[in-house]
Order: sequence, then structure tokens, then C-alpha cells
Amino acid sequence: MKIFKKKIIFKTENIYLLLFIKLLFALVLLLITQWLFYILNKNFFDIASVKECFSIIWGSIVFAVSATLFLQTPFIILNLLPFNFRYKKWYQNIGNFFFVVSTLLAIVVNIIDIVYYRFTYRRMTADILQYLSVGGDFKDLIPAFLKDYWMYLLIFIGLCFLMAWLVGCIALTEKKSNARFQYLKNTCISILIAGLCFVGMRGISYKPLRVINAAKYATAGNIPLVVNTPASIIFTINNKGLNPINYFQSAKELEKVFTPVNTPYLADGDEFNMHPSTNVVIIILESFSAEYMGCFNGGKESFTPFLDSLAGHSLTFRGMANGKRSIEAIPAVLSGLPSIMNEAYITSNYSGNKITSLAEILKKYHYHSAFFHGAYNGSMGFDSYARLAGFQEYYGKTEYHNDKDADGTWGIFDEPFLKFMANKLNTFPQPFLATVFTISSHHPYKLPEGFEGKFKKGKLPILEVVMYTDHALKSFFEIASKQEWYSNTLFVITADHTAQPMDPFYKNTYGMYHVPMIFYKPNSEQKGYSDKIVQQADILPSVIDYLKLNEKTLAFGRSAFNPDYETFFVSFANGYYRLVKDGYLMIFNEEVTEVYDVKNDPMLRSNLKDKEFQKKGELETFLKAIIQQYNNRLIENELLP
Repeated sequence: MKIFKKKIIFKTENIYLLLFIKLLFALVLLLITQWLFYILNKNFFDIASVKECFSIIWGSIVFAVSATLFLQTPFIILNLLPFNFRYKKWYQNIGNFFFVVSTLLAIVVNIIDIVYYRFTYRRMTADILQYLSVGGDFKDLIPAFLKDYWMYLLIFIGLCFLMAWLVGCIALTEKKSNARFQYLKNTCISILIAGLCFVGMRGISYKPLRVINAAKYATAGNIPLVVNTPASIIFTINNKGLNPINYFQSAKELEKVFTPVNTPYLADGDEFNMHPSTNVVIIILESFSAEYMGCFNGGKESFTPFLDSLAGHSLTFRGMANGKRSIEAIPAVLSGLPSIMNEAYITSNYSGNKITSLAEILKKYHYHSAFFHGAYNGSMGFDSYARLAGFQEYYGKTEYHNDKDADGTWGIFDEPFLKFMANKLNTFPQPFLATVFTISSHHPYKLPEGFEGKFKKGKLPILEVVMYTDHALKSFFEIASKQEWYSNTLFVITADHTAQPMDPFYKNTYGMYHVPMIFYKPNSEQKGYSDKIVQQADILPSVIDYLKLNEKTLAFGRSAFNPDYETFFVSFANGYYRLVKDGYLMIFNEEVTEVYDVKNDPMLRSNLKDKEFQKKGELETFLKAIIQQYNNRLIENELLP
């Protein structure tokens, strides 16, 4: 370990003092990266008062102490063994190895999350391991991220040198003592220190520290400032699955408050369509925030001229994404199943459950189905999910058969891939169901050759590629509009999640979920903008009602076309549930922590948690019913109507 052979500037024969100094240094390094997380992402947070600021600082220290002690457990144990050989140089080198590895691990995941948070709005949890295992293209993304975020690599290298200097400049003087009293003394001291470490791991609390405890120090939107990434991963690594919920003792009582089983709606004078012929095309746009569109923002600067124009001829709703990651969006859109738990459904213990899906339902009506995704086959497990959801065909980068149109990172650029899809649809028997997930409006924000300078850049790097994808959509519709199947097709256009915000509204825990939600059918009389909230999980029952099918569906959402149901929005992030219904936002985990009147207080300035009013109780009861239905149905594999 030559890297540690520095000039010794501090010697001690007190091994406990040396242990304390190194643990303190590991803690300081973690806190440095934790506070860098805020400094470099401060536009994503809103600290309302000086009191909350100090509360966040103290909370971050509590979580950092816990994470440091957990990670340094091998190093601590090695130094607490009350035997003389622990003073040997070879033994200390072993301890230094564990110290360095643990400290580097803490630093690197916290630094990675400085960037990763901007895409997910949540700290990484233990499911990142499963997420990477189904990614298929992770190794190809590393060069692009290092190129664009080299500054963070330099920060990491700088902290590594600082740590190497510390380990190399302090030394332990060998101390020998064979006295029984000395062994007894060392044993007692070691037990005392072990006890203090145990208390620190638990967060200096009666109950073990968990991510949920961060609510004691910050509002839901600021929880990532309290919880560091190592702690987030450690505290979720043993999540084996969901726990059964019994808020309601009888099934009848539960069903009365909320049931995910949607009964088909039929307007007076209409009849169910036993032989539907309308094609369905669902377009999921990567990272398309509603903020980027002029039609959702009172005519403000738009980066989606084509999509704005199309929305003007469509039925357009206030869309809400059920999650902040692509892997969470697909089950929500196609199966009405949001990931309101710690991990994405696709990587969870329940991914093998029998589920309802639009492809399976439409198969009964002889629909041909296909899923299109221009990324590497296997990316995020979408190909496996498509098969599980009943799609007959899958078209990815492999099936495109032309790597000349690849972006070198994710897969095929949107314009050529959407043209490929349009031409492929011409070969399908009708009626058909097709779903496409675009990829170009994503880091590293690369444009195809020849498009440089063609689009305005805006305040964010993503806006230029958003304009490219909007251009690609225009090209797709130009081709599609010339096909005989076009006039008989319902297009549903939404996004997987939002991306970086500009306006303060889109930074808060309500605005950060706003995405487009557009239902377009050529020459349809159903058009106009509705302020009604329509979440991703509403798409499945909405399409069924639009087609007038006599089909019950199981979805944790409601049909946008059924006036008998009040739509709502539900999501889960950083250990907290969010419910938007009847003009209110409620944040909950075991108890209500925040309530806002989003119609009159869209910036979430006035927390109504402590005010007693009927609607608050109704919202809590409704959310508890959703949680109980969700947990118990996933556990018992009851996801079919």
C-alpha cells in the first residue's frame, strides 16, 4: 500500500483515538459531498425558513453518521478487537484497506447522485442494482456521462487524494501489554465504543433510522437534502417486498372507498362496440415536461411547435406522470399500474404476477400489437415487460438493422426510428395497437449529423433535443397522414416523466410531475383543453371507454371519459406517497405530513396539515384505500379484474 507511505505528521499509541480521527474524516468527506449535492442542485429545492435550514443540516449529520458507521463496520471491528496484534503494521494495512474502500464507496455514490437526482428527483435506493442489471446499455453510457460531467470526476479524484493523505500521514505506535487488567480495560472500552456506534447507526433514536424519519427534519420536497445516497441504499437493501395493509377491516368497506376495478362507461344512447376497428397508437416521449410546451403554459415560449399544433386539434388534459423514471412509466401507461413502492414494478418481486394490459385486452378483439423502442434490446427490461404484457412483436435497435442511425449511446435517433415505425405499421393487419417509446430527448442530448444549429437551445441543454424529437414527431405524422389507416387511429401522446425544470412551479413536489396528455383522432369532434388531471394510470381505462368496449379493467386510475369517476393522481418517492384529488395535494407516510390547496396555492406555501377540515379526512381515507388495494393485490397476485 505504497500510496499511504507519506510523511508521518501525527503518531499515537491510542488506537481508539486513531479510530475516532479516521471515522470523523470519513464522516466529513460524506458531508462535503452531501452539501455539494445541495449547492449544485439548489434550484431543485425550496428551503422556506432559517429554522428548516438548520433542521436539514442537523438531519443530514444524523443520516451521515449512521451511513458512515454502517459502511465502516469492518474497519471498526478490526480496531476494536482487544488484542496486541492490532498494532501490527500488516494488520493496520488491512484495516486501512477496508476504510478506504468503504469511504470511496460512500463518496462515489453520493457524487453520482448529484447528477442522477436531476433525472429522477429521488435518491438512489437499493433497487438501482436490479435497475442496472436490466439496463443492457449501462457500459455504453459511462463515456458520455464522464464527458459531460467531468467536473464531478475531478471532485472525486480530489477527495481521494485528500483521503490518501490522511491515511498516510497518521500512524499508530506499537504498544504491548500482557497485563490482564489491560485486556479487561480494552475489552470494556471496545464494548462501550461498539455500543456508541450502534446508537449512531440507529440515528440516536429509540427506533432504527429509516428514510421515512427524514420528515422530522424537512418537508417532503427537501428530504433528499437530509438523506444521503449511502443511507438511502443501506436502508432499502433489505426491502423484500410490500407489507400487507389493513387500514380497512372489511373488503366491502375498502371497495366502497376505492376499487381499482373500473366498470366500462357508456353514454346514454350508445352501445358497446363488439367489433372495434379503431387502431390505437400510444406515443411515450422521453423526458417531455409539460413546461416545455406552450399550450400548457399560457402561450409562453414553446419548444414543441408541432406538438402544440396537434394539441389544438386534440382532447388535451393536464397530464401527470406516476413516477420519475422511465422504468416506472411503462407499467403505469400500459397496465394502469404505477410503482407506488420503493422499487420499480419491472424489477420488483412482483414482476411475474399476472397483470392486465391494453395488449391483452385488445387481443380478444383481434388486435395486432407491437412495442417499439429504439434503444438497445433489453434496455430497462422493456422487451421482457412487453412480452409479459401480451405484445405480439417487439422492435428495438436490433430489429432496426442499421447502426448508422444510432446515436452511439442509447440507440436509434428518433426521426429515423419513428419513420421505421410508420412504415412497419403499414404492414400490420388492422386493427392494431402500437406503442413507441422515444429516446433522443435524453442526456447526452446528442443531435444527428446535419441538425446542429437547426433548433433554438433555450436555457437547458435538453431543450434543443426536445425540439428535435418534436421535429421527428412531425415527420412521423407526415408519413402516417398519407396512410389509409391514419384516419381510423386514436393517438395517445404522453411522456415517461418530466426533466429539468425552469419555472419555480415545476420544481415543487406537485409541478414536477406535469407531462402532456393528448388524445388525438383525425377529424374527431372531441377536442379542446381540459383542466382535468389525467395520470398515466388513467390511459388504460380511458382507451377502453373511448373504444366503447364492454371490458372491466383493473387499473389504479380512472377513465378520463367517465363522468361518474373523479380522476386523481398518485405517486411515491423518497418514502412518501403523494395524492392529488379534488384540488388538494396530500403527502403521507403512516401519517399526513403535508396538505396543500393546489388550486389557490400552486407554489405550496401554506401547509394545511394542522387545520381540521372535512376534505383532509376524505383524502387520507382515499389514499389509505389505494395503498391497501395496491399492496395486498400485488402480494396476493390479484391484478386481474
